[in-house]
Amino acid sequence: MKISELSPTEEQVYIATVDVEKESVRPEAEAIMENRIKMEVPKLAKRRNITEDKALEVLRSRSNGQLAWEDSIIFKSFGSVPVSDILEEPGKYNNQYCADPLEPEEGNSKALFFANQDAGTPLIHSMLHGGQSYYLEHDTDIVPEGYRPNKKAEGKTKGEVILELTKAITQEGIATELWCDILESAQLSRADEDAVLVHLAATLETKKTVLKRDYQEYCGRTWVDASFKELREKAGDRELIEFIDYDLNRATELAEKAILSIPGSWPYFSYGNVLSFSTYDRPITNAIGVDGQKPPEIPVIHQYNRDNLCLRLEQSALHYKLKEDKTSGMKIPSMIPTPPQVINKLMEHPTPQAPKVAGLVSHPILNLDGRIIDQEGIDKDTGLLLQFGGSTFDAIPDNITHEMTKEAADRVLGVLFDEFMFKNSLAHKDLYRMSALAMLQTGMFRKVLDQAPAFMIVANVQGSGKTTLARIVYNTLTGRDMPVSSLGGGTDEMKKEILAMLMQSPGMVCYDNVLDGSEINNPVVAKIITSPIFKQRILGRTQEATVPTNTLIAITGNNITLSADLVRRFIAVSLTADTAHPETRAYKHPDIVQYCLASRSQVIRDCLLITKSFIDAGCPINPKKVRPSGFPQWDKMVRFPLLWATGVDVLESLDENRQQSTEYLAMGKILNCLSELFGMESFTASRLMGVLQNDDGDINEVVESLKEGLINMSSRSVRSPKSLTWVLKKLEGRIFDDLVLHKEHIRNRSDEYMIENRKKVQIVV
Repeated sequence: MKISELSPTEEQVYIATVDVEKESVRPEAEAIMENRIKMEVPKLAKRRNITEDKALEVLRSRSNGQLAWEDSIIFKSFGSVPVSDILEEPGKYNNQYCADPLEPEEGNSKALFFANQDAGTPLIHSMLHGGQSYYLEHDTDIVPEGYRPNKKAEGKTKGEVILELTKAITQEGIATELWCDILESAQLSRADEDAVLVHLAATLETKKTVLKRDYQEYCGRTWVDASFKELREKAGDRELIEFIDYDLNRATELAEKAILSIPGSWPYFSYGNVLSFSTYDRPITNAIGVDGQKPPEIPVIHQYNRDNLCLRLEQSALHYKLKEDKTSGMKIPSMIPTPPQVINKLMEHPTPQAPKVAGLVSHPILNLDGRIIDQEGIDKDTGLLLQFGGSTFDAIPDNITHEMTKEAADRVLGVLFDEFMFKNSLAHKDLYRMSALAMLQTGMFRKVLDQAPAFMIVANVQGSGKTTLARIVYNTLTGRDMPVSSLGGGTDEMKKEILAMLMQSPGMVCYDNVLDGSEINNPVVAKIITSPIFKQRILGRTQEATVPTNTLIAITGNNITLSADLVRRFIAVSLTADTAHPETRAYKHPDIVQYCLASRSQVIRDCLLITKSFIDAGCPINPKKVRPSGFPQWDKMVRFPLLWATGVDVLESLDENRQQSTEYLAMGKILNCLSELFGMESFTASRLMGVLQNDDGDINEVVESLKEGLINMSSRSVRSPKSLTWVLKKLEGRIFDDLVLHKEHIRNRSDEYMIENRKKVQIVV
């Protein structure tokens, strides 16, 4: 059986689930590790000839991923080698197999040693424990006897040094720095150094102890200078950052400045108040368009976790600590692994330094003022991150005329939607055809709109082209084929899926092939359509993300309807068919991925042209003189430009959505039944309840129809006057077939309702 690949949402859920499971077993794992350390303490102390306290410190450091100077590693080819020996010749052991430091009994081929001579700290990467890394630490508290900075020895003897010093003193006197440099560069033995200091003390008529103190201070300073020089060489273009345990805020600030100032493999920004980066993924399909047009690379936003943030920081900074040498008292810089405290602070408390990104766009776009944004990178005004993946786009001409706008709209309709059969509408024969164009235009500008309607592609029969139409829109927006999702699951599960989806900032999400005849009633979908932001706790973390909802939402299905809450939030694109088997119809362009790829640049240019020409013309449609949509920015960027270019208002589809909704039909049925039962008489909810409970022969059919309408409208059986009053209040003021339910308040404050005709209601209003 072939196992399908995880979708991006499923992969994020899987990663978060693994993190949660790891956290649940952490206490047990730490207890096991502590017992293991206690068992190993006497063995290490005896093997390395150190105290048990020091051995305990070394083993705990090992469990945290740091191998101290006194530790040792078991290599496949070299046997057990002390860390101190490895650090003297790291290149000798590069790419050699060794045992896992924590579990050497598992074999000496379970890990690999990497010298990292050009990149930083030597480390061991183990294949156990999920791929743990161990860093080899230079411990300056233990310095081998006779250590000197890495200065090339001049090969002088004791006598030559004494002669050189005598000459210098005779000719011009000698400064402390000069004689210390001559003595230190000679690299004499300790005994010869003492002999030179005795001679020098006699010559200068001073005490040897004074000269020795001066010499030790000089050697310490050169040691520090040489250590810093070595660190800078290892750091290369990276920042050197001193890590001080008690000043974590400063270390974190410097680390983030280094990330922002020194480019690494991935960008660094905040998206949804979560540290993120963007990369290019390989297209799943390898379609080639006309004339060999290749699909663009896929830009995707990912969130940093502790591991990849650590890697990113290592690309920009090298951390070190100042450790005091017990002999000289000098503080020597020592390279350390990237401090986990810095990573944790960046992850849990992102600072304002990281640039904020409002969304990811893979094509040029206009802002709300009509400015063309066509430069890749983060746009300062909108916060949008533009990544084209290698695509090029046609330029928009200057001085656009109204006629050019109409031609652009006709061109897009002809190129993309010419082969679809759209249902005729009473409002306008091309209403649903224009709704398909509005869907494309909405996706084009969705990243700059705080709110916008979603789209529902619906048909009466299978094979009418619903998914194909959605794929065409998606391919044009992104340059690649469309992944689909299923609309279902509980509210909590839906929130997790929605957050995982929005965190990637896709251009469009399609819930494909909803169950035939279903009524769409999803509060989470309603929320992301009407609210500009979506807030939800990230799975597997205590952190909350607040992401923009600027993604085009589309739903496809046969004979599907919308709940009353969603009717005003969806634009319908209704398809039809002229044959019993529309799936057998042949298309001129069967491979829509190739076709859309070849025409993408021209189509995007035309879509931008339509909106830009409307804005450049001074937005000639007055919002106060047309029906409001509830989405003012969408009106300006999509609805009004299309109305100006084509003469069709796509908002008319909302009326047909409402008339087809279950609740709307139930309201009309209830109102007509009440008219038959009571005519123009007033009635109370209690009286109506009595009618429902006593079915009298002639009106039985009306009562049954009334009961059916009440159940469809309230999604539950009405069992009391109180619950019936709730239904009647929802009906109040609604006009259906020239009838309206009107409520009058009388002296005893009980509610009475009556049926009135449209004419009378208009007079009352």
